[in-house]
Amino acid sequence: ANYNINMNFLNRLHLLLTEASELGVTGITSWHPYGRKFIIHKKEEFASTIVSNIFEMPNLSSFEEKLSSYGFQREDLFPRGKHVIFYFHEHF
Repeated sequence: ANYNINMNFLNRLHLLLTEASELGVTGITSWHPYGRKFIIHKKEEFASTIVSNIFEMPNLSSFEEKLSSYGFQREDLFPRGKHVIFYFHEHF
């Protein structure tokens, strides 16, 4: 994936999710199977690799604030005791 400096936040996020398989990050983040939201499977790995390298943000809180500013809603689920974070936006 080519994340150039002129690419905005939403375009970077969409490209990351669309190319997650090619980037080898589907175990960390991916589209939800129904496509209306995306999933963060591994919060710590997402924060340490994706947030800092692709979004050039210092931490997960900054990333979440940016999502919130665009109207994304967060949902936390705990299937089989595992913490999984979903983000949803009607038009994303």
